[in-house]
Amino acid sequence: MVGNNFLNMTGIIFLSMIFAIYYVLFPVFVDGKSVAQQRKDFSTGTKVLVGEYSVVDLRRDNLKIIQTMTRKYLRATRAITATALSVFALNAYAAAPKCFSQSIEGHTTEICRTSAPFQHDYYELKVDRALIFVLPDDYVEDVTLVHTIPKDAAIEFPLSMQGTPTVTISGGCTPVSADMEGKGGVVGVETGRRCSFKWGKKDILKDLVINY
Repeated sequence: MVGNNFLNMTGIIFLSMIFAIYYVLFPVFVDGKSVAQQRKDFSTGTKVLVGEYSVVDLRRDNLKIIQTMTRKYLRATRAITATALSVFALNAYAAAPKCFSQSIEGHTTEICRTSAPFQHDYYELKVDRALIFVLPDDYVEDVTLVHTIPKDAAIEFPLSMQGTPTVTISGGCTPVSADMEGKGGVVGVETGRRCSFKWGKKDILKDLVINY
């Protein structure tokens, strides 16, 4: 009897050890999937979840960059628009050019003055309809333009052909002032310009007064 009980206990222990070894070596299937497969699925799901959060963070960063660039673009656009409107406003208030002409020895000279508020006046000189120069008021007072006549064939202004190797356009439009009574006394005020120009030895404009 004792021997039989010993054999029974030995068999139970042996079977328990076999079951434990089998459980360790061969994972148990739960709901049709092994524990190893469930662990793998859990790991994959975790990676996907982390990846989704990374994509969300990346999209959030990209959105911040786009918003920052949009704000900078809008500020730059406002500055450009303001500058363009200022230039447009000044040009819109620019007066039409006032032109004066004079004919001397068969040549007609025209000088035009263009003015705008808070800007320099510009003077344009034409001789026989050919544009010679456009200068601001500060640099039209004393003008000297020198040209060397080339020896080979070239297109020349008729007035340049005076038999000299060089020809000079010289002259200017000097300010004309008048005394005016002010609160602090008599003040000199510029009222116009007196223009005289020579092309070589020939007068092309002589004592022409431009009144403002």
